[in-house]
Amino acid sequence: MVRVELPWQQRKAFHIAWCQVLCECLANIVFIVCRAAEWRTTPTDGQYEVGSEVILSCELDNLNINLPPSWALLTEGAATATTITDGTNIATEFNDLVELVGDQNNGEWNLKIKSISFDQQGEYSCTSLASDPQKQSATIGVWAPVKSVALTGGEDSTTVEVPKPDETFTYTRTCKVDNVKPVPKLTWTYSITSDNNLNVAGELPEDFEMGPLPDDDLPEGGINNIKVDTTSSENGDSTSNVASVLTVNYTSSSDNDGSADPNLKIVATCKVSQDPYVGDTLTMESSQLTVDVTPRVITTQMPRTTGSATTAARTTKGKEEGKLTEAPKGTTKPVDSTKEVSKEPLSTKMPSKDPEPKKDASKGGCTSGCVAGIVIALLIIAVGVVVLVIFFMRKRNGAKKLDNKEKTSKNKKDPPPVNV
Repeated sequence: MVRVELPWQQRKAFHIAWCQVLCECLANIVFIVCRAAEWRTTPTDGQYEVGSEVILSCELDNLNINLPPSWALLTEGAATATTITDGTNIATEFNDLVELVGDQNNGEWNLKIKSISFDQQGEYSCTSLASDPQKQSATIGVWAPVKSVALTGGEDSTTVEVPKPDETFTYTRTCKVDNVKPVPKLTWTYSITSDNNLNVAGELPEDFEMGPLPDDDLPEGGINNIKVDTTSSENGDSTSNVASVLTVNYTSSSDNDGSADPNLKIVATCKVSQDPYVGDTLTMESSQLTVDVTPRVITTQMPRTTGSATTAARTTKGKEEGKLTEAPKGTTKPVDSTKEVSKEPLSTKMPSKDPEPKKDASKGGCTSGCVAGIVIALLIIAVGVVVLVIFFMRKRNGAKKLDNKEKTSKNKKDPPPVNV
């Protein structure tokens, strides 16, 4: 074979042609490899409670193990994203906070956040150079949601009377939510109803501070003044405690007669609204505060009477009943009005006081004289018994002495005769 030398221009063109063919082949190979990876699952937006475990999905089909994806976080207000993982390597600042979970040989590169915190809120992105599109992102919110609404300051239900003219009735209750983030909005809703077709309902504006209820259909008879004081205090863990104090002052008008609509009822409710970083607004309400308003009870106090005034009042009452007539002073027995009253003129002298009537023994009971007589009789009987006992004791002792003397005389022997 004869080797043909080509001019250098021809050799140059030949080499360029071969380079183009080789580059196209390599490009096709890379394109085929890169296009082989397809997204199986991607991270999704979500709102999570602080301290909870979160797993963000990032899975691809036909992924080359030599081209692993990476994770990054873009927090609110930051200009650039912070790298969390670069393939299998986890950034130092996230080493104790996250880990990669799943079968990496099967294209599973899921990110597990062990205990999410408020400063980990933001946009998380999983980037794979072997796929199209190369990046999938999700917005993750972190919060401490409202779990309960507490009412303090008294019972939920109470009953009050209409205040006296120019007097003020004050009703105060506090609505509280603790350990929350972000700070929620606290507002008050109200309704006033009665059996006289009264039906007023509404909600105080969020920025309401003081003033009357914004409704012209309220019943007349007084001036109402509402005050709302909302405060917020931050805790050490970045959460807050929020409280809203509702104070209702009702001043009765000067011409108020104490009347009230039948079944007049006032109901108030504390409404809490919390906006998360992701998702819909959380709304929660407290239990109902109920105030039943009843008419004022008007009582008339009778003046106290003594002496003859009392007797006259009783006599007048007896005359009205047709049973008693006016009795003269000093008389304790009432006079029967059905009998004819003597027309003899009354003596100008004061009647003597009647002696106290004696009690009839036949009717039962015992007087003090009777009791004294019984006591004396008992004493006499007791003395008699003692005397008899002493008498018999002495007689018995005397008989014993006589018997002993006789026995002694019998036992004595005659003395022997004396010889002269």
